[in-house]
Amino acid sequence: MNLAIVTACPNGMVTSVLCARLLDAAAQRQGWSTSVEVVDVQHPERQLSQATLDAAEWVLLVSSTPVEMQRFVGKRVFQSTPAQALQDVEAVLRRGAEEAQVYVA
Repeated sequence: MNLAIVTACPNGMVTSVLCARLLDAAAQRQGWSTSVEVVDVQHPERQLSQATLDAAEWVLLVSSTPVEMQRFVGKRVFQSTPAQALQDVEAVLRRGAEEAQVYVA
């Protein structure tokens, strides 16, 4: 499975980076290919490319702040919060794989 992980938190990068690392490691343990983006408004060049998003089977968006959703149109997306992800990364991945819905604008 090819998964794009996008994390974003309003109060700094620590929680976003921690969530991204834990989710990435858990997904790789399951044999999934991953691409990871930690949203950083000061470094927009670090966004996943549209080609990378297009190649992903689904997107896991872990955020407690608004994220530009337009680039996910047509992709299966599952949204979670950092608190949920940090509590049980395996459960968030499982739920996401099962419950992700195609995002429409």
